[in-house]
Amino acid sequence: MTRKLLLIASVIGCFSCAQGNDTTNNVFNNNNTNTNNTNNTTTNNTNNTNTTNNTNNCTPECEDGYSRCSGDTLQVCELVENCNAWVDDTDCTLDSGICEETTPGQAAACVIPCTDACTLGHQRCYNNAVDTCVDGGDCTIWQQSDDCTTSSETCEENAGANTATCTAGCVDECSNVGDANCSGNMVQTCVLSGGCMIWSDVTDCTTQGKVCQLSSGTASCITSTFDVFFSEYMEGSSVNKALEIYFRSATNFDTANCSIQLYSNGDSSPSSDFVLDSLTVNTGDVFVFCDDGISISGFTPAATCDMFTSASLWNGNDAISITCNGTVYDVFGQIGTDPGTAWTNGGVSTLNSTLKRKCSVTTGDTNGSDAFDPSLEWESEPSDTYIYLGSHTLCK
Repeated sequence: MTRKLLLIASVIGCFSCAQGNDTTNNVFNNNNTNTNNTNNTTTNNTNNTNTTNNTNNCTPECEDGYSRCSGDTLQVCELVENCNAWVDDTDCTLDSGICEETTPGQAAACVIPCTDACTLGHQRCYNNAVDTCVDGGDCTIWQQSDDCTTSSETCEENAGANTATCTAGCVDECSNVGDANCSGNMVQTCVLSGGCMIWSDVTDCTTQGKVCQLSSGTASCITSTFDVFFSEYMEGSSVNKALEIYFRSATNFDTANCSIQLYSNGDSSPSSDFVLDSLTVNTGDVFVFCDDGISISGFTPAATCDMFTSASLWNGNDAISITCNGTVYDVFGQIGTDPGTAWTNGGVSTLNSTLKRKCSVTTGDTNGSDAFDPSLEWESEPSDTYIYLGSHTLCK
């Protein structure tokens, strides 16, 4: 009886022992699991933190959209391995260009080098417009600043001042640049100025004691041997009017160097100026100037007259002068004086008469302001006498 109880007690005791160990082990295992989970979580978080740090750990070289030059290579800012960096984009030299920064370190471009076309601020005429030299960015360029055509004007350059302007229209004095002329004893040449052809003084022959002569289109200073004067005057009925001009001394002289001035009704300035048509004359030749309406029975104007005009000509009270190369060689009448209807003396009148120069007269009256007495140097013929026109002879 006693032995059975001991055995049961022993068995119960062992069972209790077993139960106690399992609980302890379970607690231990649970603790291990929790510890491991905590450690793993901590490790993962640490690794994640390290990964984040590695991604953001860079120093950007530039900002998005920026560009710059590296020598003549254009670089742009791009994302390289998650960090902004400069990357070669274009070799500008491949197109014969250079790299140029418009904003240092921020904006650049390949440009083609250029050469200045002009000096800043200078002006010129081009296609009848004023061009001004302006800054074209890299180089100076010509830029139109005024179109003279729109204002019906002409572009004129002042080369010495490097300026140009639009000027109002003008009247050409001559036809071609380089043409020659005698104005008095001044040698002139035709130049373009202000959009017009004008005569420009070149040489004053009087400073050399010479006179200007135009021959075969060339003006030059020569020793004076030239002389010319009126040799016949016709103031007839209606428009029967003519003048004969005698070249007492001339050598291959162009009559276009001479002109006739008409002073009407006592005027001090000429009311008309007739440039003679061009003929080559020598000593002893005459030039006959006629009204184009001249009509006299038996007279053939075309055979005698060297030049015609439709303009109104003289009456008996008008003074007339002949000028060659700007020098007055003869005056008929008295300039600035109106005698009424005519100058008259000794039976010689300037009205309704044909007057011949006396053969004893060898030179003209160059003083247009002195008193005029037609009887001193002129012989009177009846009105409309034409038979003496076309030749003149000095006394032997």
